[in-house]
Amino acid sequence: MDTMNPQLLFFRILRKWIPICRVILLVLFLSPSISDAVTEEEIRLAGDASVLLRIYPASGNRLLLWLPSEYGLVDETHGLASRLATAGIEVWQAGLLAGHFLPPLPSSINKIPLVDIATVIDYAVSKKGKNVYVFADGRGALLVLRGVKKWQRLHKPIKSRSVKGAVLLSPSLYVETPRPGQDALYLPIVGRSVLNTVILQPKLSPWYWWRDRLQAILMQRGSACEVRVLDGVRDRFYFRPDATSVEITMLERLPSLIQESITRLERMQDRRH
Repeated sequence: MDTMNPQLLFFRILRKWIPICRVILLVLFLSPSISDAVTEEEIRLAGDASVLLRIYPASGNRLLLWLPSEYGLVDETHGLASRLATAGIEVWQAGLLAGHFLPPLPSSINKIPLVDIATVIDYAVSKKGKNVYVFADGRGALLVLRGVKKWQRLHKPIKSRSVKGAVLLSPSLYVETPRPGQDALYLPIVGRSVLNTVILQPKLSPWYWWRDRLQAILMQRGSACEVRVLDGVRDRFYFRPDATSVEITMLERLPSLIQESITRLERMQDRRH
């Protein structure tokens, strides 16, 4: 059997590892530069449960409450939160899965009590001088919509004390994955939601093809909703081990995209008053 040219073998290995090395370097670049300022705070919930908040403080008037996806709060989210804090957006990451001893699985999302999500939201909106926005990725969008709806029912929102909107990254809000050629069937909370929303939708995601329908349903009760398409990237692009060069670049841009989405939500709020 012929042996491979050592030089050719070297370049093949190098080509395989360059994207992985780029991801590692980018994660190091995104690692918290204000790690000394990051604090943790425990919130008591119903029963014996509690949730740990990881707080990235900032002096601005924006507070982003980051809820977990079905993958939990992956390591990459910490560097992203740090960059948002550096830009003046305070970030609270709520460990709701860990607080209920739930594994990072899609089925775990349905096991988090709505009243517990509402408790975390209420704690955030009670923070004086901060306008609260909620963020989640994938199936975590279900926590956002259900949690905000529960909070709205428990606490009558007023202009000075309310959730100002949500940023959803490739939200997965389907009863089941739609088959090709079939209409998407959404969970009931989607049509009941009253919350201004900005959707960041990767174009290479299967959810891309139903983005207009999702937007229309989220607007049924008078809320505003904008969709921004992220070209050339897949779901979970910000923590994929096989990330492409385009996805690595999008990861670097993600804090700016979230910041721009919050600005869009502020404009939606201004148009309603």
